[in-house]
Parts: sequence; structure tokens; C-alpha cells
Amino acid sequence: MKKYRLLAIAALSLLLVHPSDAAPQPNILFLFADDLSYETIGASQILDIDTPNLDTLVEHGASFTHAYNMGAWNGAVCMASRAMLNSGRSVWHAQSSDFRGMAKENRTWSQQMQQAGYRTYMSGKWHVRCKAKSVFDVVKHERGGMPKQTEAGYNRPLSEEDYEKGWKPWGNRSQKYKSQKTTKMSGAFLDTMIHNSTWYNT
Repeated sequence: MKKYRLLAIAALSLLLVHPSDAAPQPNILFLFADDLSYETIGASQILDIDTPNLDTLVEHGASFTHAYNMGAWNGAVCMASRAMLNSGRSVWHAQSSDFRGMAKENRTWSQQMQQAGYRTYMSGKWHVRCKAKSVFDVVKHERGGMPKQTEAGYNRPLSEEDYEKGWKPWGNRSQKYKSQKTTKMSGAFLDTMIHNSTWYNT
């Protein structure tokens, strides 16, 4: 069977799902990124920007080009986005949803995928009112809401001089970033699925 990938770009929550051997459905890779403008993907051909890996996913997958964020009930739009994604509900209905109750009744998106024969994986920010492990088969490097980041990382650069001489997020080469951890763990999961014929759909 031909392998398919589904991509939806919408900071950094990564959902990977693979079907079991009993289900001939396509494999799905779903990337959910906070505060990422559609303009910042080279395949959109809007800005002069190079994103070869994302462009490859776009070329071989599906892009939802007319999907719009419905907003949020507070400043953390990412929280509302994840709540809507996992509940399938509009922003105000998602706010009042009983996610723990939904999880117990197997009504979240990932649980619906499980019932369809998929093995589900999540890595990245969660920030939904139920435990990620209660709705995904595998959870790695789960993070909550706002990151506990150094104050130096906020509101930068302060000036042109600060940009030239000040702190930069890429300045410490020995530092491991959350996106790197997510990528490494997600890649390991994919490698396991590829080499495990019980779960991988070829």
C-alpha cells in the first residue's frame, strides 16, 4: 500500500499516529505549531524564505490553506487551539468542555484515532485539562503552558546595539532546545514504528 502523510500547520505540539497492522488506513504525521504564520513556510511562496523540510511535507501531504484560528478565552491562544483540536469543538464550547470526562468516555480526537486502529504519540506542549497519558498511547517530553525560560529571552532585541552585542537564543551552542528534544524523541518513535512490522503500514 502506498504511504501517505497528512500535514497541518496551524509552538510546538507534535502529534504522530500510525495505524496497526489490522487497519489499512494511511499513516498520519500532524504538526501543530503555535504562532507560526502561514507566510513563513516557503511552499506558500509568499516570502523569500527557505524551509526545505516543511516544503517536502507540504509537497507530499495535505495543507489546510483556508483554516483560521477562532481565537481564545485568554492571552494563551495556544491553549484554546489545542483544546479545540482535541475536542473537535468551537472555541467557546471547548472552554467549557469536561476533558477528563471526555477522556474517560474515549471521546477525544486521539482516542477516536485509537478506536480506528491507530497507535498514537504526542510530544511537546499539552496544556489541556486532562492528562496526555490518558488519551495517547505514547507521550514523551510533555510540557505544560508557558515555558520557564530565562528572562533574557523575552522582548528581544531591545535595540540595534542589543541585537549586535546582546543575548541571542542561538548563542549557546551547548544548549539543547525543546524543539531538538521533541525532534529526537519523535524520530526515535518513528524509527521504532518503521522497524516494527506489527504497527507500521507499508
